[in-house]
Amino acid sequence: MQERQLVQPTPDADHLDPGRRCGAVETFEVNL
Repeated sequence: MQERQLVQPTPDADHLDPGRRCGAVETFEVNL
């Protein structure tokens, strides 16, 4: 589910965008 959100331009992705900018590794750990 995390992968699809990152690939598809969904509203959820907007929330992840700022998070990834701050630290992609941190966001991935939280998603996992």
